[in-house]
Amino acid sequence: MSNFGAETWLAIGLGFIAGLATLWTFGRWLKFVSALGQESPNVAVRRKSRRRILGIPLLGFAQPTPWLTVIGLPFAAYYSVVVRQSQSGTWFFSMIGVVVLCWLIGEAALSLRAQRRHRERGDH
Repeated sequence: MSNFGAETWLAIGLGFIAGLATLWTFGRWLKFVSALGQESPNVAVRRKSRRRILGIPLLGFAQPTPWLTVIGLPFAAYYSVVVRQSQSGTWFFSMIGVVVLCWLIGEAALSLRAQRRHRERGDH
């Protein structure tokens, strides 16, 4: 445990904060893209056809968030952990991964619970 100095704990704390920030920004981007897919209440705007790529409105691809989280974050993790072989970088990106993994497990658990409740209410 002698390797756990202030630098390691700082990397763990900042990794936790960066993981939360990653989830927040990526979640806001998903909310933005889903709002783009809905019809506008304005009739004049509704008549215009929106360009889409794989079902996502073109404006959704102009945002930097998905590019930073999907491409930039793994590249930075690879560079920091494999190329530089930084112990602090390993802890930092591990914490980001732990936060994202915990969020995914929580989302899956909540989804399963909601489906179970829906089935129980449908049976009665």
